[in-house]
Amino acid sequence: MTDHQPCVLIYNPLASHGHLDSWFVIFVQKFMVQGYRVLAMAPNAEQLIAEMLEKHAPHAGAAEVEVLPWKLPRQSISSRALRRIKSLLRRSNQDSGQTSQVDQLDPELNYLEPEEFAKRLQFGLTQTGWKPSFALNMYMDLYRTDSTRWLSADSFMPLPWAGIRFIPTLDMREAYYRIQSLKGMLLLDQQLVTEYRDKHSDKVFAYLPDVTDSSLPEQTSEIVKEILLAAKGRKIVFMGGTIGRTKNIAKWLEVVRLATKDRWYFIQIGEVLEDSFDEIDLQAFKAIKQYQPENLYLKTEYLADESVFNDIIHHSDIVFAVYRDFSISSNMLGKAAAFQKPIVVADNHLMGLRVAKYRIGLGVSQDDPRGMLAALEQLATQPPGGDCFAHYRQDFSHEALNKQLFDFVAACNQFITNETTR
Repeated sequence: MTDHQPCVLIYNPLASHGHLDSWFVIFVQKFMVQGYRVLAMAPNAEQLIAEMLEKHAPHAGAAEVEVLPWKLPRQSISSRALRRIKSLLRRSNQDSGQTSQVDQLDPELNYLEPEEFAKRLQFGLTQTGWKPSFALNMYMDLYRTDSTRWLSADSFMPLPWAGIRFIPTLDMREAYYRIQSLKGMLLLDQQLVTEYRDKHSDKVFAYLPDVTDSSLPEQTSEIVKEILLAAKGRKIVFMGGTIGRTKNIAKWLEVVRLATKDRWYFIQIGEVLEDSFDEIDLQAFKAIKQYQPENLYLKTEYLADESVFNDIIHHSDIVFAVYRDFSISSNMLGKAAAFQKPIVVADNHLMGLRVAKYRIGLGVSQDDPRGMLAALEQLATQPPGGDCFAHYRQDFSHEALNKQLFDFVAACNQFITNETTR
């Protein structure tokens, strides 16, 4: 390895949520194959990288990867005291009916903190001799958005950085677009890229195709054997991922109730976020847990092994993704195309448009369980042709992602070079 070899730091702030772990691994692999030294930071990075190297031997020309510590050094007594005082002041304001200016700007108090991002980068870089040109934050959707926090983090951010935004806002209200250290953002919404570029010409914006990990285990997984035994030859319908309010749980469970039990078998796999449910969803979910029907396989926890998750889809007949008020893409489209499984989605928003364009399934009203069941029946007897899935896979391929990603990286690096030579 030479001193001039490019180096990047890949930072994933969340672990064991949806497909973020698999995306983190995919990006680490892509940079390695491209010849980058990769510094990896995530709550579970050591485990993920070890699994990656065990399953996929690095490409002959691939670079090295180094896992940086996730933990932060212990805070000083004065820092802890100041943090405690601020916490008590916030609580006092809430008890007295007052709201701070920061809370007015950014009411989502459970969001990730910008300063923690900067501090983790600072500490991680003290533990390595490698010098990355920039950092890539894999998930920007749950960060606090107010100026106070981002300006503070920007003042000691040790690296230029870029990020990935899964659900970009229309108005670009997030304060990180106005700080110096941010060089660009990858968006999963192609239509917003041009609008973002027009509003912030000092940043790099690019579209990122929503690709998926389609790896399978060497042998049929035990959970699939269990499912196939329970299904007894019935048509298997899969619904999975992080189960929050957008998953439309009440309507999904109504489809399970309406379906002919000797014809259909349903699978629900994934961590359930009950706190996000409305009252109708919550009551439906509690009822289904209490009186679990014979034609429903329910696993209410995160399935860490992506290949096993894929194996379940691979052995299913149809993918169910009729999400509620869900305006963006979903990894389920890629899974359906990868394993050539018809998919049912809501007929509005981006997923509905893509399914109609590529003809890989059917779109139905998000509020119509009988229409959902009718779509399942139609797809069971008239599935899409293989060329439809192939067309989708081509447009959302890893090759397409590589081009977008490394064109974006080159543009960000050019921005950084121009700034340092001024």
